[in-house]
Amino acid sequence: MQEFEISSVADLIEAKDFMIRNQNDIKITNISELEYKIKLSGGRYDNYNFEYIDADVARIILEYQEQYNNFVTALEKRFNIQIPQSQKVLKFKLEKGCLEISTDLKDIIKEGFKHMNGWHIMVVFIIAIGGWYARDSYHKYIELEQSKVKLEQSKIELEQSKIASEQEVKDKEIEKEKLSIVLSNINDLVSGRELQEPANRAKKAIAATLQEGERAIINPDIKEQANKPITVEDKDKFRVVLPQEEELPSTEEEIDDIFHIEAQHFTPNKIFRIKELKLNVSSTPISATKRMEIIRKADRQEPVRLKIKLIKNAKTGGIEEALILDVIN
Repeated sequence: MQEFEISSVADLIEAKDFMIRNQNDIKITNISELEYKIKLSGGRYDNYNFEYIDADVARIILEYQEQYNNFVTALEKRFNIQIPQSQKVLKFKLEKGCLEISTDLKDIIKEGFKHMNGWHIMVVFIIAIGGWYARDSYHKYIELEQSKVKLEQSKIELEQSKIASEQEVKDKEIEKEKLSIVLSNINDLVSGRELQEPANRAKKAIAATLQEGERAIINPDIKEQANKPITVEDKDKFRVVLPQEEELPSTEEEIDDIFHIEAQHFTPNKIFRIKELKLNVSSTPISATKRMEIIRKADRQEPVRLKIKLIKNAKTGGIEEALILDVIN
């Protein structure tokens, strides 16, 4: 079993990528300081006097703490873990020069790993946490992680095409299926707001406090993020994106019965109010002659036998539209 020592966020990412590539469990031998760092530079933050905290820095710190609480609560619920209250309090460290806000998140990683059974669960847990460390919005970060898993699936498919042994083909199929399960679980991380919103709001708070010429780098030790600073132009880019529900086709039902007409509305749809259905029904499908027959019955307060089509919402069952198809004598 491959051993990993986690002493940086980069190490955590490497361990996750190894498990995706090899689909094997790993052994974490040690988890040391895992700094979450925000580096502010340019404008007010060049040669920043770290002895003082201005209102903008205070706002960032307070927003980060509030959203971190929300984020950890969502992790606890999703992964059925319990993080001690003492580990939910961020500790911020200001350093000289440009401003760096740092905090150590190793305790939450340790606590989570205690309850992780199997490489696939560890991968999803690391990715879930990674959205907090990432520079981009939570949804965009998840899309990038999904693409890595899909790439591994493509590699397996390519290997399958070159294999003659039936057993080896089956083995590869099992590998693909495992990655499909991981992919589904990763996708589920953005099925709601619980993780997305706090991770995004924390970064949006940074962007909103920046002025022209000022930059913020989230975890500059991560190579991919070191040259992708957040600026004030990014303040509207950290949005929650929820999956669109598949629109189901409407369902139709035809009924044939005796009804009483409560009222007629002289509108383009030639609407009649049906007493028994407590519903407005359009008479556009029928002829003017049959429409006059309904009006005469209504004037005499006589019942009329109608064939009516009900168009219903497939999800709620509610009636979206009702049409008179025929007057039956």
